[in-house]
Amino acid sequence: MDVIAEVLIISLSAAFISSLIATLFVHVWSRSVIQEKELEITALKLKADTLAKQIESEQKRCELIRCDAESRVLTVLDYFSTPDRELPMDFSPAVKLMETELELFRNLATLMALLRPLFLEELRSKDLSIPECGYCCALVFGFSPKERKFYALNSVIRSKIGLDPHSTNLSIYLKDLFQRCG
Repeated sequence: MDVIAEVLIISLSAAFISSLIATLFVHVWSRSVIQEKELEITALKLKADTLAKQIESEQKRCELIRCDAESRVLTVLDYFSTPDRELPMDFSPAVKLMETELELFRNLATLMALLRPLFLEELRSKDLSIPECGYCCALVFGFSPKERKFYALNSVIRSKIGLDPHSTNLSIYLKDLFQRCG
């Protein structure tokens, strides 16, 4: 029986040592997995910080662009608010670069989208082109076209908006719409 006891003790010892080795292995493996996950978390935190800084930088850049656009719009609007002016080709640096009325109106609509997006959305919902929207923006701020070529444009816009020839003046209608979209 001593031999059986010794074999039993050796077997139990071997099982115990195997169990300890397995536990130690699991503990070491778990620790390395935990360390690996901690490294991943640290990397993700660094990435999140970098993205937060990029977002902040983009927000500042967008604000600068918005301020610049607003300044350009105000320059154009200031020009249009002076009575009896025809479309210029040299009244300010912002417009000096524009070679045609079409380009002027396109740029005016684009800039106004920053200041009054609802107004522009409302005009676009009536199937007005971007230059037609720019022309409407110019009318809102006092541009009064004296050239014949603008009469046809007025008619096209009135038709798209749904104003008949004998209803409200287009400028008055647009100014009212602009106020409602404010």
